[in-house]
Amino acid sequence: MDPNTNLQDDGHDDLPDLPGDDAFAAADLGPPLGDDDALAKMGSRTPIWGWAVLLVLILGVGGVGVVWWQQNEAYNARWMAYQDAQENASDREDFLQRIRGMLPDTKYEDVKIRILQKMAEYEDAESVPVIIDQLDSEVPTVVTAAARALAAIGSPEADPAKPRLLAVLPNAPTGARAAVVWALAVLGESAAADAIIEEFSSGRLQGQPGFDPRVISDVLGPERLSSNDLLNHEETSVRTLTAAALAETGSPDVIDPLSRMTDFELGREEPDENVLRSIASGLGRAGDPRAGGPLFRILENQPRMRTAVLESLRKTVGAPGIAALLAGAEDIEIRRELVAMIGDSHDPRAADTLAEYVSDEDEEIKQSAAFGLAELGDARAVPALIELAEGLDLTVAREALSKLQRLGAENAADGLVAMLENEERYLARRANILRALGTTGATHVGAVIERRLDGDDVASAAAALADLDYDPAYDRLLRMIPRGDTDFSQPSVANEVPFMNRTAAVRALGRYGRPDAAEALMEIIEDPLDDRRLRQDAGLALGAIATPEVLAQVLEKLRDPELDEVAKRYYVGTLWQNPSRDVAADLMELVASADTPPDVKRAASLAVGYAADPSLDQRVAQMLANEGTQREAAFMIVLGGSPENARALLEALAGNPELQQVLLFSIRDDESNAFNLITGGNFESGEVWRRLRVAHILNRGEGDNRHGYVWNHLIQRLKSGWDGHDGMTPRQIRERIWNALRGDDAELRTLAAQVLASMDERGLLMAARDQGGPGSDEARDKLRELNNPEAAQ
Repeated sequence: MDPNTNLQDDGHDDLPDLPGDDAFAAADLGPPLGDDDALAKMGSRTPIWGWAVLLVLILGVGGVGVVWWQQNEAYNARWMAYQDAQENASDREDFLQRIRGMLPDTKYEDVKIRILQKMAEYEDAESVPVIIDQLDSEVPTVVTAAARALAAIGSPEADPAKPRLLAVLPNAPTGARAAVVWALAVLGESAAADAIIEEFSSGRLQGQPGFDPRVISDVLGPERLSSNDLLNHEETSVRTLTAAALAETGSPDVIDPLSRMTDFELGREEPDENVLRSIASGLGRAGDPRAGGPLFRILENQPRMRTAVLESLRKTVGAPGIAALLAGAEDIEIRRELVAMIGDSHDPRAADTLAEYVSDEDEEIKQSAAFGLAELGDARAVPALIELAEGLDLTVAREALSKLQRLGAENAADGLVAMLENEERYLARRANILRALGTTGATHVGAVIERRLDGDDVASAAAALADLDYDPAYDRLLRMIPRGDTDFSQPSVANEVPFMNRTAAVRALGRYGRPDAAEALMEIIEDPLDDRRLRQDAGLALGAIATPEVLAQVLEKLRDPELDEVAKRYYVGTLWQNPSRDVAADLMELVASADTPPDVKRAASLAVGYAADPSLDQRVAQMLANEGTQREAAFMIVLGGSPENARALLEALAGNPELQQVLLFSIRDDESNAFNLITGGNFESGEVWRRLRVAHILNRGEGDNRHGYVWNHLIQRLKSGWDGHDGMTPRQIRERIWNALRGDDAELRTLAAQVLASMDERGLLMAARDQGGPGSDEARDKLRELNNPEAAQ
């Protein structure tokens, strides 16, 4: 076996190829003798003393040959112990323990370096003592590898190495000095500040693995980084990283040095855009109004950089920093850009700034401020939103009404009622006005909305009454759904208006979420003389209001041989919209039965998935291994499975193109909404987080076996929300994810940061980064990945 072969599944990198061995190369015997020379040699005799000399030479060469042979054999076998550790170690810890024992004994440079690299890769704190000993090596590459391993392990685990690193530093080999200095920087050793500045200024420090300007800013601080020698360094790379390191401090202390650096850079014959971009980032992150001066000097002197600077700000500066820059902005285009950035950030810290601009004279600024403030759930946006809703631009007006609907502010009610009563002017917006009224929570508008049940806007009015949970209208809606003596089984023009009214009422009853409508909805589902479309809607509405008791009734009906198959198909939609762990086990039996129709199996599997019951994980795994239930098990796992089952699903998908296609088309089928449910209950039960973990595992995949459509679809659902009973708005979803990012669960914080990144919620990530505390490191790491996608590969 190749000594460079890795342990299976241990994540070891491949070893370098073994060097070629010249031991068996043909010897140089010189030019061949000619015929005359050969004949002349024949017959000549060797004296006795010549034979003696020859014997001594033979014995000497033989001894040297033995030593050479022994050394050559040892050299060729130098990887054997490492190979044995790879092949026979029981786990990673056993492997590390074995190579810790090898490091002091091996005399081969390449083996030492490889061992040190592995210790660095696994950040093995227990290896620190043996790594420290390698700092005394006379081989520069070994010292370099040892220093880099200590840097990778980091503080506080590698702190015991500081004294030896400082002792080695003065006489460190030229090739190893930068690595030694970087290790001291990572360990926060301020005594090495001069050496850190020297190596940083030379540009050698930036080439170290894992180089991060924040390390430089942490160990040196703004004061040491503020020398003119660094701020005005001739090397562009040094100036860029100096600005980046200053930006990492994120404090007002950097305003003065970055302001000076701005003047130095703009004074050059050819100012560098990367340097100016780093300066702009640092000025913005400081969140200090004084940043406006130098930033706008950049914009004024380098107009072609405006887009680049603003984009850099968008990617790196939180809302308070943008607000500080906005305070000094005079150019109207820049003001518009900055207000839009703040609004898009969804950062609650910017609410007061947005509130200042909701009455701005500029319509574009007013709109951005009002929309952004509404997305924060701030009722101060209401007057501006009402004004925009009344405007001539129908697209903007409808968007303003949509924002009001999501905002759900009671102080919007009177303005919306006034618009509703202006029939002639706002006819095209009436449905949007009604939906916005329904979320205000103002009970006095209920009667106003209820009157609209008699007109063309019955669907919007009924939904609004449900959102308002307006009790007086509930009984009226119940009375609207029976078909009476009319046969609706065949759609007709004469029945169209009654059908539309009944449909609006049925859907509204689902939004109310009250289970006492169950009996009336079941009657529609089982009525062969009713419209098939309405029977399907009734099944979905029943699902929205279903309690465990109602779901148990539905299960009995699905098992009832006397109930016709058409009715059973309409009951199918009931199963998954209000999932319950109380009936999940019974639904598993329904899926497992060979007698269950495919569409019922599918709906039951969705319900089990949304129930996200960990106690069923083992049974789901068994179903995944069974060809007859593999498809349904895949649905269960995608909606609420365990990480272990997600990895098993990934393996199953790799060898099953048919299963891949079924899963892909099912998830992308937005018409059925089967994979779109996002409710408060989903979050409370943990289903959303289980779903996200599974999607993340499938997204990462293994090699080419990746299924990113699962993750991408779920992210779009989180960005859009769910408009139904117990549905979540995008703002409510962002709040839940934000709370997870700031919570105590480290694994959940990492996942939440990834979700916010995929949702393009940079503003919230920057808020977490800047505020410190739980989630700040995860947010910062994710922002670095977003801004440096190549480095994240």
